[in-house]
Amino acid sequence: MNISLQTCPERNVQVIFKAVDGETVLVNPERGKIQVINAVGARVWELIDGQRSAGLIAALLCEEFEVEAQQAEVDVLNFLNLLAEKGLCL
Repeated sequence: MNISLQTCPERNVQVIFKAVDGETVLVNPERGKIQVINAVGARVWELIDGQRSAGLIAALLCEEFEVEAQQAEVDVLNFLNLLAEKGLCL
């Protein structure tokens, strides 16, 4: 799957997630994949709802964190594609 700025990603409902010591751990028991993410990644994870586009998620991160729009878009797309590769989001 190649996520674009227009894609509205959804969490894989099989994924279990838990915040531990300032990081969030995502586990896909179906694939046996684990991903540890930082606070920014966790915020992206919170915003993934199947309604918001990747572009909107990037724009929201610009408001919440000190990051330029172009960099936020690149980072969000890279992160979402990583999650998709691991079966953590659709």
